[in-house]
Amino acid sequence: ADEPEPEDSARPSQPGPLGSTLKLERAISKIPANAVAAGQLRAELALVVENMVVDRLSSSPDCSEQGREFLRLTHSNFFLPDLPDHEPEFANYIRSKLTAPYHQGALEEARALNWAVGRDLGEEHRLHVLWTQSDGNCLLHATLLAMWGLHDTHEVGTGGLSSLRAAMSRLFQEPKVAEPMR
Repeated sequence: ADEPEPEDSARPSQPGPLGSTLKLERAISKIPANAVAAGQLRAELALVVENMVVDRLSSSPDCSEQGREFLRLTHSNFFLPDLPDHEPEFANYIRSKLTAPYHQGALEEARALNWAVGRDLGEEHRLHVLWTQSDGNCLLHATLLAMWGLHDTHEVGTGGLSSLRAAMSRLFQEPKVAEPMR
């Protein structure tokens, strides 16, 4: 189910060059650099995971450089932009283009998401539902967005998904590697 889009009138406008008005809209990026960046990031992750499996980390992955690199990758987060110096309407608009507020609200109402925020956890621990393309690869898109903060508009990640999946399946079968993740 597609999320309802905010009204056009809610879009904040900012002065542009020569007195024109710039409008921010969510759309698929047409910047070819996104494809290159997504490909490089996917290749780096696959290389790190593959090296960890091949080299059979010691029983304590924290003591090796590869173990530290793995921990850095697995504890990466995508932080929503902090916009305290901007108008609240503008900040809400930007967040609405990165997240899926309709689904966020439904999951929070069902107490399936963020049920501990406010009781045991602070607001900084709130999880957000990320907006992704509706092309059947939403998990892959959300993963790339959460890890690296970019949309895979040219579906570079899809091409390498099978090699990444193969590396990950071996990763979870290696006892020395799988144990720290349990």
